[in-house]
Amino acid sequence: MSNPQSPPLTLMCPDPKIHADEIYDLTGKVFSGGNEYYWWQKYCREYYFGNSHYDWSASTIGLMDGHIVTHWGVWDYAMRVGTARVKCGGIGAVATDGRYRNRGLMTFTGNDNMTRMRACGYDISVLFGKHDFYHRYGYVRSWAGMHWSIGVAELPAEKPQAKPVLLESPPRGAFDRLYNRCHARLTGTAVRPTYRGSMLMWGNKHFAWPARGHSAGKDAGLDGYIICSFGGLDVNVIEFAGQTDQVLRALRVLADKNGCKKINFMCLHHDSDLCRRIRRLSCSCSTNYIRNGGEMVAMINLPTTMAKMTGELSRRLKNSELAAWRGDLLIEDQTGQALLKIDRGHVSVSKPAASKNAIRGGMHVVQLVIGTQDPFETVEAAGIKLSGQAKRLLPTLFPDQHPTLSQRDHF
Repeated sequence: MSNPQSPPLTLMCPDPKIHADEIYDLTGKVFSGGNEYYWWQKYCREYYFGNSHYDWSASTIGLMDGHIVTHWGVWDYAMRVGTARVKCGGIGAVATDGRYRNRGLMTFTGNDNMTRMRACGYDISVLFGKHDFYHRYGYVRSWAGMHWSIGVAELPAEKPQAKPVLLESPPRGAFDRLYNRCHARLTGTAVRPTYRGSMLMWGNKHFAWPARGHSAGKDAGLDGYIICSFGGLDVNVIEFAGQTDQVLRALRVLADKNGCKKINFMCLHHDSDLCRRIRRLSCSCSTNYIRNGGEMVAMINLPTTMAKMTGELSRRLKNSELAAWRGDLLIEDQTGQALLKIDRGHVSVSKPAASKNAIRGGMHVVQLVIGTQDPFETVEAAGIKLSGQAKRLLPTLFPDQHPTLSQRDHF
């Protein structure tokens, strides 16, 4: 479809049979740095696009002069918000042909895609973007970047129940099952599978330990795993799953074997059992807040998002001092309204109607929904309006969730 107010740019969703190679070429020229162009082509075909959750029907390309000049990619996955699952569009490979830059073409492409995602049933969108760009499409900070480190001497010295074994061909199915089990209620994480290509694409080491009576190299029967790299005196942990004591003991074994003195965790979830454990030891955490860039989130459809969260909202209420509360609460942002009907711990969504209890705001309301930070801090910073009993309900319904997405699921 063409926008009558735009340059002669034709916007559409890409067809994998027609446009795949041209998308790989465009994004390779933009992102590969020249020397890695051919590696990028292989990466796109075997992993990033070809064996992934890339959504051809929800992504947008812009065509001029007979070829693709813009691309806005969408990776489809289910994102956890507590026990809820929402349809999330991960945005990546946003690129403009160098010969067509500074014409505003990406503005039309991005705006088209926000509409396209809603039509394709998306609830929320997440990206990791450059500074001072994506706010124009409704994106705000999703979470702060947190990097945790702990000295090897802090880890338990006891031997693990099973020795971590280096795998030459990691069993993706077993890894994904373990990951889902260990991250079942951690907000911001993706429900696996996401990428389906070779797990060795990035060159990290994959260690695992088997359940009793199984081999670590088989597709079933794993008790835990660690994906990491070694650099100097550091172990850099990309991801892990398994019982916390065993993971920490396995890390101690790997660190000692490789002469390392410090463990660094990439994208470690603040609310994970392991993070809770190391916070009781001596560790360090650096937190990186970016005003307009980096980790960002946008609401695509507030009504559908709230409908999918009713079970989680009910759980939060039932476990609070407001378990007996009855009434309704209107929530409003730039994408729509949702009326929550609350009856003694049971939450449902009804057709929007006037309510004396209301949360009204713009694009920052999504930060309340995913629990970006303390809810009152969000309200104050974004100028969100609370009326009636909304102030009382706010911290119970929308607490700080410390959302985080594993590095292995980034797009």
